[in-house]
Amino acid sequence: MGFQGGNALASALDWWAEAGIDTLVDETPRNWLARTPQREVPTEPSPAETALPTTLEAFIAWRISAPDMPERAWTPRLIAPEGNAASGLFVLIDQPDDDALLAPAEARLFERMLAAIGRDLGAAYLAPLAHARVIVPPSSEARARLAELALHHIALAAPRMVLALGDAASRALTGLGLAEARGSLRAVNHLPGNFGVIATHHPRFLLDRPAMKAASWADLQLLKGGLSS
Repeated sequence: MGFQGGNALASALDWWAEAGIDTLVDETPRNWLARTPQREVPTEPSPAETALPTTLEAFIAWRISAPDMPERAWTPRLIAPEGNAASGLFVLIDQPDDDALLAPAEARLFERMLAAIGRDLGAAYLAPLAHARVIVPPSSEARARLAELALHHIALAAPRMVLALGDAASRALTGLGLAEARGSLRAVNHLPGNFGVIATHHPRFLLDRPAMKAASWADLQLLKGGLSS
């Protein structure tokens, strides 16, 4: 399950736009032939042009507090990553479950997934692509920015392997949907280092579709091989 919701809102906004009610009307007469004075707008670097923090600690602090993060359009509170960044295993999910990275049932299944490769919560680093629960589907620009930030986050953590849980995480790192990406090791070239990605189903999906656990367990064995090689 990736980013969801907002279809009804988007449909309503489209309707108002088609009706022409998105145009502001002013009752005060106006001389439409008069020239409008040009106002100089100070130029500032866009968020994408701003240099990103170069240490993991500084990046995390900036990532969850900077006012220009894409998630600020949805909520003022962003959720920080959890776990051991030095573990060599970076786990990327799509978004938190409100106030926690994983819902309780998802967290229990995630623990069992880690146990299948001989690890526990202290031997993995869990971070979200979007650091807040998505309310409205992000624009293409916001998705690109989230992917850029996730890649920088991973580069700073310098893991041996990355586990992408779900379609949104898979697309952000490999450019491929989960159906295309899973079942094999994907190499991602991102300076200052390269890393391998294994994509598989999010625990949320596996709770709804238990029959898919066998496929995810096979993916986890690929991950285990990558971590031990």
